Amino acid sequence: MSQNDAAGERQTTWQRRVASFQDALRAGWRSYRLAPWLFERAGRSEQVTTAVQAFGGTELFPSELFSEERRFSIDGMGREWGERIAREETRAFLTRLGEGCPMEAAREPLASQVDRALEQVGGSMNSLAIFAPARWRILQSLQLEPATELAWLPGVGARALHRGTFSGVPVFSEQRAGATDLWVVDFDRIGTWQFAGGFDDLATTADLLRDQFVRLDGAPVMATRITADEFFAVTIEDVVAARGIRIPLESSFT
Repeated sequence: MSQNDAAGERQTTWQRRVASFQDALRAGWRSYRLAPWLFERAGRSEQVTTAVQAFGGTELFPSELFSEERRFSIDGMGREWGERIAREETRAFLTRLGEGCPMEAAREPLASQVDRALEQVGGSMNSLAIFAPARWRILQSLQLEPATELAWLPGVGARALHRGTFSGVPVFSEQRAGATDLWVVDFDRIGTWQFAGGFDDLATTADLLRDQFVRLDGAPVMATRITADEFFAVTIEDVVAARGIRIPLESSFT
């Protein structure tokens, strides 16, 4: 095989493996999406042509991971990154709630406090959801009813975040160290999920960088840059349609 043929084969391998990585990235992202589907279920999502924020990111990977056929499978790396983007998407929404929606300190018994929050928020069973920190004593104190299949939620990863129901309302928990806030949200009134492009589209691009390097096994190697972007914004229309309960890490619910 000539030098040109070998270079062409490496390029073909890089393209094939990058495409596989991108497919896995999008699959992981779609699997773990949660907040957009809660808006969609309540009929509060809309496609827009106005400017919305870019959400996602860019990562540099050693090109050898993509250009050598015998390197380990890169699909797992893609799914993991996609999952991370989807989880950060939901956290961005919860952060948005914290900027203006009512928040109170946790008191015991927590279940009674969450019941009051549900009464204050109002809403129907088809539009309510609870987001709770994944600390086991918090979930135990809520005495959740067993999780059931959520046919309206398409992603397997997102369904795995469903911990059960509280007074008939689904409870979701993100596995994130240091989470302190529990949220009760009525998605019918809280606002609108605005998205540019497709509702379930993650735009990805890849570039082989011959002038940038990352380290692999302690040695500098050429980098492949992969960008993953979605474009969305959340408009908050009714701040009392969500209520937060802050549960410090040092509380008895830890």
